[in-house]
Amino acid sequence: MTTQSTATTDMTLTVAAQGPYLAATYLKLAAIAYSDEKAVFGTAALKAVTQAIPTLPSVTVPGNADQSGTLTYEWGAASELDANLAFAVSCKSTAGIPQFAVVVLRGTDVGTDDPGVFKQICEDLRCDKQLDWGATVSALSTDTDLPSAVDQPYDHPAIALGTARGLQKILSMPASDGSTIATWVQHFINNNSGVPVVVTGHSLGGCQTIVLAQYLAQTVAGSPVLVSQPWAPPTPGNQAFATLYDATFDTRSFLWWNTLDIVPNAFQNMAGIPTLWDNITMNDAEKLAFAGINDALTLSQCTYAQSAATTTRLVGLQPASGTDWGRELCVQHFPPMYEQLLSQNTNVWSYAGIPTAS
Repeated sequence: MTTQSTATTDMTLTVAAQGPYLAATYLKLAAIAYSDEKAVFGTAALKAVTQAIPTLPSVTVPGNADQSGTLTYEWGAASELDANLAFAVSCKSTAGIPQFAVVVLRGTDVGTDDPGVFKQICEDLRCDKQLDWGATVSALSTDTDLPSAVDQPYDHPAIALGTARGLQKILSMPASDGSTIATWVQHFINNNSGVPVVVTGHSLGGCQTIVLAQYLAQTVAGSPVLVSQPWAPPTPGNQAFATLYDATFDTRSFLWWNTLDIVPNAFQNMAGIPTLWDNITMNDAEKLAFAGINDALTLSQCTYAQSAATTTRLVGLQPASGTDWGRELCVQHFPPMYEQLLSQNTNVWSYAGIPTAS
């Protein structure tokens, strides 16, 4: 496995964690969140995660022969029935000192049972109502009911109702010791001052990465060093929320987006989705589903915007003529395609078989 890269040399693991260099590491962790598709809270979820993590190679950075770290399970796996799942790892030096931590959120998992799939779809598609972000943070911080939907159009930061409900579930999910993700992050920061905490996830997990990272930035004490690395996320909120997020994370967010992936276009570019791929058209059922979402957005007047300043677009590969539309959605969206496209980026370390750009 090559580690050749044009990234800045002689860095440390702590520094590398705050940029794009270890992006493929985070993508591998996001993929691990799908390890046991039917894992629920308790032994099954914990076993699936803890067995997968040790299979990952050690993490290294260029220019420092002694700068290598081992990914170690730290917290979780917490799950809300068969829908959301979260866990955390740290990367420790050979001396056992944490260099950075990663909070991982699972994306939409269609391999679970029907109730779990339904819960996730509701989080994905309840975009026809938005909640005020400030009021949502206040409610989540005090364990009170989520606020009512805001009238549209709305120029303050707001997120989709489904996204807000998903974040509420993630923040309330307990691990086997009763702790939550927010309490674990606070504990880690209290005991490891200045050590970065990376939040990552793919698809629905990427959307929740954005809102969880923003929530932690506003609620965790002790000047935390937070990094956001969402993969293929649908848009969580309106332009004002995207602007807030970009201002909060600045150079410490990397939103990875395959240009031919439909999901990151939802819900900010619905008009462009049907013509995203050359020589492929929707069937009648797909057109009907798409039209239903588009009509709901039009009637509600809810608008969405993706993070702009922090987005890294990976140029997608056009499918062959005659490919099935639904199948292509999966091909363009799932982690293996993102692993392949990462080879375009010379600032990303080759990890676990992912080729490095030359």
